Amino acid sequence: MKQPPIVMMITSYSDEENHKIAKDLGADDFLTKPVDFTRLKEKLNLNN
Repeated sequence: MKQPPIVMMITSYSDEENHKIAKDLGADDFLTKPVDFTRLKEKLNLNN
C-alpha cells in the first residue's frame, strides 16, 4: 500500500506560534534551521 506524502516544514522560525500555524496548514512535522540531518532521517524513518 502506498503511503501518503509527508509534509515537512523546514524554517528558521522556532517559536511555538509558527509550529502551530504549520500544523494547522497541514504539516506533519516541523524542523528548524540549521537542520540536523540525523534528526531529519529519524523523522522520515530513513534510518531503518
